[in-house]
Amino acid sequence: MGDRLATIGLTMLLAAVATGCGQQVREPTVIVPTVAPIFNDTAALRPTPKPAVLPTVRPAPTVAPREATVVVTQTVDIQVYDDLLTPGWTLRSSNGVEYDLKSDAFTYERALAVEARPTKAFSNLIFGVARSAPRNYKREDVLGVRFRVSGGEAILPTDGLIVTVYGSKKFPYFVPDDRSATVPEGRILGEEPLFPETRLFFLDINRAIAPGEWAEVVVWLDDHFTPDYTYVTGIQIKNDEGYLDPFYVDDVALIMRQP
Repeated sequence: MGDRLATIGLTMLLAAVATGCGQQVREPTVIVPTVAPIFNDTAALRPTPKPAVLPTVRPAPTVAPREATVVVTQTVDIQVYDDLLTPGWTLRSSNGVEYDLKSDAFTYERALAVEARPTKAFSNLIFGVARSAPRNYKREDVLGVRFRVSGGEAILPTDGLIVTVYGSKKFPYFVPDDRSATVPEGRILGEEPLFPETRLFFLDINRAIAPGEWAEVVVWLDDHFTPDYTYVTGIQIKNDEGYLDPFYVDDVALIMRQP
């Protein structure tokens, strides 16, 4: 009985083994997730740029060009010296200089000129309005002064002479040491002279005046920081401390606004 049972169990075991060997073992199916195209296409990740909108530019209105307005001031020269000293003018207030009003040693265009011989540094040759002058020269009418100058037979350097125009609020004629002119607001006088002293190189004389040559010197009053005064009373030509040679002056005039 026992042997029979063992035989039956062995038979069943062999049948089971035979059955398992005849079947194919299937591998489990792996499901791969589908990737949407948006993740594969890198270009799709970039935001779509908005089209640029250019600002509307309005054309500038057409404006006809305006013609520049030019104000022309008519001037007239009032002679102070031209061969002769004009009546109403004097050189008596000059200081430290010997002068000759009728020198023919070296002249500009006419027969005579003023010859000045400085005797020391900073000598003053002054063309002053005389007390007996028949007229006065108001600052509002005087635009500037001009004259011709030369060193004669010698060179006249651009720093050799210093020019000053004097004025007064009180007197219509020249008075030495007159201090009636007032300093404009904003100007600090300090040790500076009341009236500007301008060397030739600041008056467009850009090179030394050669021997035998004449140069025109023009002083426009509005170009300098002048004090306030009512009357123009004098023109001073002063030599620098390093220049003691004779010099010559001719054709001296006030540049006046034409009435």
